[in-house]
Amino acid sequence: MFEERFKDVLDSAKEGELRCFNGKRWDANAVLIVVDASLDSIGLNYFKIVVPRVKRFYRDYVDTSRVLDKIREGKDLDSDLDALRYWAVRANHREWEKDEIGRINGVGLITFQYLRMQAGVDTSMPDKIIKRVVEREWGINAPDDLSFIEEMERLSKEIGYSQILICWAIWLRESDMGKGGWEAL
Repeated sequence: MFEERFKDVLDSAKEGELRCFNGKRWDANAVLIVVDASLDSIGLNYFKIVVPRVKRFYRDYVDTSRVLDKIREGKDLDSDLDALRYWAVRANHREWEKDEIGRINGVGLITFQYLRMQAGVDTSMPDKIIKRVVEREWGINAPDDLSFIEEMERLSKEIGYSQILICWAIWLRESDMGKGGWEAL
């Protein structure tokens, strides 16, 4: 009875069963398995939402780790963070589209710059909140995102605060997050 009712999907179901039993779901990637379960647990449509988002997570984050492995090759870098920092210091925002991380699907200039900031490079990102507040507070209205980054470098030197601090202060004030504690795990 079961076989008759489910005959049109039984072969695919058996493949899924084998992947589960053999620990091969999502190419045996534990992070993707957890992402899958997390998204599924909140009741999202599995095949229309969960599967595409897990694939997107893979492209945007797991694939990035492979790029970091390549950066680490032949260098005395111990971790992904070391590789990210090595890359971030040497990356050129003016050439972001040609960069190994900039070429990753879904990584635009804003993400490129945010990664560099998180890796400790004093730079800024031209997101809409930062741009809006910088224009309102300092009258800076750059014609494009690359020019905005240059203007932020100038502003940082002029007022004596790092670009990273300027960005965080703007994000925190504009989001009403106020004081620390919001990132604690």
